Amino acid sequence: EKAGSINTKVLEINSKTGLYPLYVAYSLYRHLLPVYAGQKGLMADNPEDYSADDEHVIWDEVVKNNLYVICNTKMAERITRRTLLGFRKRSDGSDIKLHVKQDKLITRVGEDKDALITDLLSDGYWNNSKMRKKDITFNAVVGNPPYQVGDGSGASDDAANPIYQEFVKVSQELQ
Repeated sequence: EKAGSINTKVLEINSKTGLYPLYVAYSLYRHLLPVYAGQKGLMADNPEDYSADDEHVIWDEVVKNNLYVICNTKMAERITRRTLLGFRKRSDGSDIKLHVKQDKLITRVGEDKDALITDLLSDGYWNNSKMRKKDITFNAVVGNPPYQVGDGSGASDDAANPIYQEFVKVSQELQ
């Protein structure tokens, strides 16, 4: 799959504020603006003539179809959603669909890595369904995972356990 195509899938692993997915979404949005020209009966033939509503439709399509984001905490999930969409809702008042999930990511990377990988590749996981219809193929994995986790002793960083390499392994296995 050509990177930057309408079917590109990017996973952001361990989002905290949503800045990485925002950069990815904006890059894809700018790249895909011409692809949407004249489509859906809404868009002008020239991207420079798009209305703000047209641009919102394209942005919403990009974040819905191209981004998959996993956060370690509920707060990080909420901040990431706000970073990507602000306070906007759909015209009917419902939330705009995003593939942003909160999971015990740091725990699962260390203790349940194979099941985490299976989940991340399953469309059922991202759609809150037990039904797995197909696997997702990611074109890229981005993120800034933690380098280490404390051992709970309250001691210095010397007592922390390294974890970054586990995120690297997960990213490599998602190919």
